[in-house]
Amino acid sequence: MSAPETSTGAPRSDSRASRPAGQASPTGGARQRHESAQAAVTSVGQSRFDDLVSSLDAIVWEADGDDYRMTFVSPRSMDITGYPPETWLTEPEFWERHLHPDDRENAIAVTDAAINALKSIRIEYRFRVASGEYRWFSDVIRVIRKGDGSGHRLVGVMIDITAEHDAKEMLVLHKEDLERRVAERTSELQEANELMALEIGERRRMETELRQVQERYR
Repeated sequence: MSAPETSTGAPRSDSRASRPAGQASPTGGARQRHESAQAAVTSVGQSRFDDLVSSLDAIVWEADGDDYRMTFVSPRSMDITGYPPETWLTEPEFWERHLHPDDRENAIAVTDAAINALKSIRIEYRFRVASGEYRWFSDVIRVIRKGDGSGHRLVGVMIDITAEHDAKEMLVLHKEDLERRVAERTSELQEANELMALEIGERRRMETELRQVQERYR
């Protein structure tokens, strides 16, 4: 028979018991350092993102795709429209109510269609700023399905294009004015040509009659 195993009575070596109190394990310490590094990177990344958004000459926004409720608006909204972000975020239907009456129905319909099709769009519309003036904006909107599948969110960038739109309108008006002047001048030339043709015809008729009279009295 084999002899039964006997215990020597010496305590087992335990690294946890031998570590001084308050000293983290190597694995735990690495995890803490990693989490601290991630937090630092996230903080720097968020700061850089905020700086980038604030430097843009545009309004960066985010909204719920189901009810158009704004969930984020960049600080530049105050400089560009005269409305602080808090106003956009707290007033119901803020975006819809500030659209120009002639643009509201189309802007909402196009956005609804983009949400249903899950596609990005670019639309132009007039938006009433704090001064009461309607200014033209170009809005690039991206539709994103929520992670839990419960709906959609919208991310957009609004840029004031009033100057460009006014310049385009002036160009169109100038072109229309030029075309009108050309048409008027063409009409005047046509009338002059017709009068000249009549005058030439009359002169030839008189010359023919004169020759006939001269031949008669030869």
